[in-house]
Amino acid sequence: SLSELTTTEKAESGGEESNHDGASAGGGGGDDNYDDNDDDDDDAAYLRAPAARGVRPMRWAARHGHLSLMQWLHVSGAAADVTAACDNGLTPMLVASAEGHVDVVRWLVANGARGDVRKADLGGSTPLLWACMSGHFAVAKVLVSSGAKDDLRVPNHAKLEPLAVAMNTCGRGGGGGGGGDD
Repeated sequence: SLSELTTTEKAESGGEESNHDGASAGGGGGDDNYDDNDDDDDDAAYLRAPAARGVRPMRWAARHGHLSLMQWLHVSGAAADVTAACDNGLTPMLVASAEGHVDVVRWLVANGARGDVRKADLGGSTPLLWACMSGHFAVAKVLVSSGAKDDLRVPNHAKLEPLAVAMNTCGRGGGGGGGGDD
């Protein structure tokens, strides 16, 4: 469920919630460890450095729908992270799909992560299944048109299929899911 994703995300950050600046909710700016030495190699390594449990800044930005941050990371040395999975197999595509960030999903497809539209997490759940479980049908439509059509009837380890989940969600009056996905 989406709550499992959120619980996993909290555990990955050491239990702290983050604000939109990337600083912990406990305060403090994001510049405490900034080293302005103009060394591009060090900067790129810093931008790609994983936090707890392998979560990289690109994946964090995807989960929270920060497209402009993702674009900046991409051109600043973290382009390879558009497909990087953390320790539990969650990629930027998976978390953006689960959260309903359709613009982020489109951007990921266009910027090197097209192959991730069918890449499952460790539980066998694909981005399409995550989108359907969360009622984000605009995201599901982008995923299907980007190569995930064959995943409509592929179950995860718990035997959930995206098409069946989507039909069940629609039958319960779901489908909004927030994020302009109505």
